Amino acid sequence: MAIKKEELATVVLGKHTLNNTYIIYENGTYERFYDRSTYALNLTEKGIVSAFSNYLREKVLSKCQKENRMALEELFFKHPPAPEK
Repeated sequence: MAIKKEELATVVLGKHTLNNTYIIYENGTYERFYDRSTYALNLTEKGIVSAFSNYLREKVLSKCQKENRMALEELFFKHPPAPEK
């Protein structure tokens, strides 16, 4: 039985023709759909937001819709980044 995930926000960070979209869920997980280059398209990645660096968190918050910002900040607070090595 699959666990139902509620979408919290979709954030597009892509540049020019390369896609880089994050779908962030209320349970602290995310799916990323991106293009590494014009030769490596339509890649996917799944993980937990605690893997986001502080830089990525700031970028996501700066590009998200205003109505999602507070909820994302709370989610990031609940799931702090892993300590850097």
